[in-house]
Amino acid sequence: MSVVLSRFACVRRQGSALVAEGPDGAAVRLDDPRAALLLAALVTPRPLEEAAAEAGLDPAQAQEIAEPLTAAGVVVAAERGDREDLSPWTAPERLVHARSRRWRPAGASGSPPEALAASPWEPTIALERPDLDALERDDPPLARVQAARRSIREHGRDPLSARALGEFLYRVARVDDLWEAAPGLELATRPFPGAGALYELELYPLVAAAEGIAPGLYHYAADHHRLARVREADAETDAIRTGAAAAMGVAALPQVVVLVAGRLPRLSWKYGALSYSLMLKDVGVLFQTMYLVATAMGLAGCAVGTGDAELFAAATGLDPDEQASVGEFCLGQPSSASTASTAIRSPS
Repeated sequence: MSVVLSRFACVRRQGSALVAEGPDGAAVRLDDPRAALLLAALVTPRPLEEAAAEAGLDPAQAQEIAEPLTAAGVVVAAERGDREDLSPWTAPERLVHARSRRWRPAGASGSPPEALAASPWEPTIALERPDLDALERDDPPLARVQAARRSIREHGRDPLSARALGEFLYRVARVDDLWEAAPGLELATRPFPGAGALYELELYPLVAAAEGIAPGLYHYAADHHRLARVREADAETDAIRTGAAAAMGVAALPQVVVLVAGRLPRLSWKYGALSYSLMLKDVGVLFQTMYLVATAMGLAGCAVGTGDAELFAAATGLDPDEQASVGEFCLGQPSSASTASTAIRSPS
């Protein structure tokens, strides 16, 4: 019978060991260096004995090495390999999917990082806090907001006001309370649900046209409801806006791009391999909250499907292992020509 290396197999270093991982997350430690030679010989379908000869192994040795690899799905029958070649999944997608569907507590480690991200930037721009009671009176019913929600990609000539940006950020991501839930574990509640109530997402508004706020990249200090300037507008921030416009398929650059960064360590100490999947789910929940708030406020909102994590890291100077961009949401005053949404509240 012919066998082949699975298209979804992953070979990597784990500590000082070489590990081969199958498409369902099962891993095999390759203690015998010749195992790597055997895998290299199986990049094309062939009988195991033939691959063994190429790797310098006798059939019995090859069979001993191949048994756990076959059980883990690293090595598969040639017929299964043919089916894998037709799969719409990529190898990284399949591996992340497999590793993030079950909680493996053994993969969690370390202690919980602080609830709020440590910031090297001083919050200096105070934003107006909206009156939630007034919003409750003025907002349209949820059913109308849901029906009116649209992705609006083009912005008008009038800039967004600082008041409107502040209201949007407050309604979407403010910190309502901060407390120590257990020794060493801080929690900070926000308006949207988050995995384990850990709230690992941080917002970085990239402002181009907001009355009363100088153009540049800012960090939203959600506990103080203030903005801290990360950097002035420059070629790198312009590149982020250009990328967002291209992703939306429009020529005009957005007035504001809200960059969403995820603090994976905030989740991984508890959830291990499940963490990245949970973070992306949190981004989806946050996007829905952003859409509903923008619609209720009569603003143009649009989630962006792609982004540049390397450009975000360069613009902020943050370590991607600590904070990495995981989403973008464009916000602005809707253009008069936009017919995708009916304003249900006059934007301020």
